[in-house]
Amino acid sequence: MDIRSHLPALFAGAVAGAVAGAIIPAARTATAETGVVHDEVVTRRLVVVDAAGKQRAVIAAPAAPDGVDLGVGLVLTDATGKLRASLGVAFSGPHLSLYDSAGSTLAELP
Repeated sequence: MDIRSHLPALFAGAVAGAVAGAIIPAARTATAETGVVHDEVVTRRLVVVDAAGKQRAVIAAPAAPDGVDLGVGLVLTDATGKLRASLGVAFSGPHLSLYDSAGSTLAELP
C-alpha cells in the first residue's frame, strides 16, 4: 500500500490529534500575564482553544509512522466543534476545503 494515496485521511487523523508535538521555546520564557513575547516557538503541532477550552484550530506538520513527510496543514472548527475549513500543503500540492454547518463541502481547491 502506498501511504501517499491515503494522505487526506492520514493528514486529517494526524491533525485531529494522532501526532503529539512538544512546544519548545527557543528564546526567553514568557507568559500571557507578563506580556513578554517569545521570539520563536518550534513545534510539529499547535492547538488553539477558545475561552471554554474547546479546540478551535490545529496547525500541524505530521509524519507517518515510517517517517514519510505528510506536509503541513491548518484545520479550523466552529464553536460547536464542526470542521469548517482545512488548508494543507503536501508533496502533491496545496489543498483547501470549506464546509457549511452541516458538514457539506462549500468549496474545494483543487
